[in-house]
Amino acid sequence: MEKSIALERWEEVYTGILNRLQDICIRNGIGAWLTGHTALSAYRDGRLAESGAEVCVPAKDALRLEKAIKAEADGSFDVESPLSNARYPKYELMVFDPRTTDCDASDFFRRNNNCMHVTVRLEGQSPKKQGKAGKLLSKLNRKLAGPEKEFERWCASQQAEAPGLKPVELCGYSFRIPADADAFFTKQFGPGWQYLDLPKFTSSDKHFRDTERSWKKISADIPSADIKAYEKTYKEYREAVADHRDAQKVLTRVHNIVDRSYDRIQQYKRLAKREEALKALAHEGCFDELEAELAPYLAKLKKYRDKGLDLYIDDALTEVVDVLLRHKGMDAFADELQKLMPAERSALVLTDHHGKALETIPDAGVTEGDADDTPDGVLSETQIRLLDMMKRVHEFLSENGIEYYLFGGTLLGAVRHNGFIPWDDDMDIVMDRANYYKLVEISDNLPWDDISFDCCEKNPGFHKPFGMFTLLTDTRFVNDRVYFGGAGLGTGIDVFIMDNVPFEHLDEYLKTSLLYQEVQTDETIKCADIFKYKDEYFECKEREAAGGKSAEVARLRAEMEKYGTKKPGDLQVVRLWARKPRIYEPGMMEKPILHKFEDAEFPIPERAVECLEMQYGSDWNVIPPHEGRKVHAFKIDFDLAACNYYDLIDRDVDWATVKAALDARKQSRLKALDKKQALDKFRKNLYAKRKDTV
Repeated sequence: MEKSIALERWEEVYTGILNRLQDICIRNGIGAWLTGHTALSAYRDGRLAESGAEVCVPAKDALRLEKAIKAEADGSFDVESPLSNARYPKYELMVFDPRTTDCDASDFFRRNNNCMHVTVRLEGQSPKKQGKAGKLLSKLNRKLAGPEKEFERWCASQQAEAPGLKPVELCGYSFRIPADADAFFTKQFGPGWQYLDLPKFTSSDKHFRDTERSWKKISADIPSADIKAYEKTYKEYREAVADHRDAQKVLTRVHNIVDRSYDRIQQYKRLAKREEALKALAHEGCFDELEAELAPYLAKLKKYRDKGLDLYIDDALTEVVDVLLRHKGMDAFADELQKLMPAERSALVLTDHHGKALETIPDAGVTEGDADDTPDGVLSETQIRLLDMMKRVHEFLSENGIEYYLFGGTLLGAVRHNGFIPWDDDMDIVMDRANYYKLVEISDNLPWDDISFDCCEKNPGFHKPFGMFTLLTDTRFVNDRVYFGGAGLGTGIDVFIMDNVPFEHLDEYLKTSLLYQEVQTDETIKCADIFKYKDEYFECKEREAAGGKSAEVARLRAEMEKYGTKKPGDLQVVRLWARKPRIYEPGMMEKPILHKFEDAEFPIPERAVECLEMQYGSDWNVIPPHEGRKVHAFKIDFDLAACNYYDLIDRDVDWATVKAALDARKQSRLKALDKKQALDKFRKNLYAKRKDTV
């Protein structure tokens, strides 16, 4: 249809390319539909919400489409893909207007992509989703035949067809999207796609655009030395990304081993003491009944077979499974499982938190997100356990003269709900540094044997800059907590530290506390602010290499503590893990008063409402809608101590290798950010050059 609205110049370029592309697809019988943010912005309000556009076509038609575009290409229309550019990194097409400029550092390596362009996604089986054999074959073909032939072979192997389509208007023109819009957008953006904020078009330094001049004219003025420097930096950036990816593979395997330990124990709970009955079914030839009994276990065996891991429980079960598989004609699967079995293996033995073997095996089952699923007004199992812990912890802290306050979401729950936020599944408390150190000092003499207190001051393997009271009788599954050296895996209460900081030293304190956090932990950098202090961070790492981690952590901790006793006017600062610190006004987090919390009373600061307004805003007392509620959704085994899971994990994990991978992942990420900054600087110089010459 004819456009009926006034378009920005950049919208005209994109819709012009889209129209020509759609016309070619229609004339050649190729199904094409808008996708990504382009489809969503068209569906919502008929305008482009960001610079750029995306279209999807069946992958089997990609070669035919590219040839058709090439046949009609002129000075305002062209196409690029792995078929025409061996350095093109993805299996897709890029249809562009050579007369324009759209420069971004990530695309500078492929010069034509610095024109305004439409990305043509290919609907088919991604090479990344192939099995190991498919990936190896693809890699071999690419090496022997070249990327162009491999791309051609891949396109020819695809069978996906275009879905049912319906019209949608974009910038006054008619295009198409899949008829089942809800399923389409849910697959692309998740079930909350209706609430997704679309990015807004901007002409900032992130891109520079020129609809009047060609990128070729601008790039002709770039000195070859600058291009070589750019390409060297880009290569270093890619190497850092590759190092990060390699380190992540090591850690992903650890997470798979953690997941495997959960599944192994749950299957053991389900099948324990039933080996004789299963053997009898096999002996009597009741293989259909046997297969039904073992179906969940067989599904897990296949899952971990694909990850190169075994799921051994005991010899008797392994024997029954082997007989069943071979009877069903699945000899190859049975042989693969045999190869995965370790040479030395021992049957599972479940224990209590003292390490004593359990006489009764608990029923199978891991609760996930129980606080979110519990009816209003009823405490979840997690909340019942947390409340019991908190009562005991409160009594212990009070008896030892340690002053503390409920904190974060727990404080919000106390004031707003007189107890837990109904969907909450953890508890937080806070105390000043003097009280915290007093707690550390006496924590080896807790009056219970089923609760521990863990912190980095006692255990260098504990990687968080705060402490935790942890219940030893259950297990709360948090993958990154596997790096805690066995600590903090049960239901727990986080204990945060509050420092008194003079206003004039706040920036210095925040920098030091961030460096302390990043040196103290081996986990990946989650707070991008560390990049602002990358030079100081690398100086810390040099001192750590020379004098040891403990010495550098102690030095940074002393820097944080140097302000000493609280003085009038000092700010009260709580450094949170991977989030912005909480900064309270002088005297705000003081003067504890007991406040109702379920059927108990715990201390909150006298100015608790002001604390909540500072942390959550003036609408802190408004209960959010269901989709706005934050839930950790931990998987929890209420019956078994975490030592059962850790013992399984330790058998297959080389923790020295893991520590090296954690550090490599962290350093490579920072290096990649550094190189990306250099690439961005190159782009901004081009932007400045473009402004000077326009």
